[in-house]
Amino acid sequence: MISMLLIFMPEKKAAERGGYGDERYEKLEFQKKVAEHYKVLHDASWKVMNGFSGLKNITKPIFFIFYFVKNTQSSA
Repeated sequence: MISMLLIFMPEKKAAERGGYGDERYEKLEFQKKVAEHYKVLHDASWKVMNGFSGLKNITKPIFFIFYFVKNTQSSA
């Protein structure tokens, strides 16, 4: 069962987006630390998706995961 859905984008790729750095936590060093903590916490119950693949490529799998989790929990 999936307990966590992480949409991951490498820090350097995120920094290439327009407006990166405008928000308080959009600092490369801070984002690297956060990514390291996610790696420590990550286990087999997590689903990690590539956030740099574009909205169209992640929308359908997210919907499928949501639908699957919702239907498995309601039948339990």
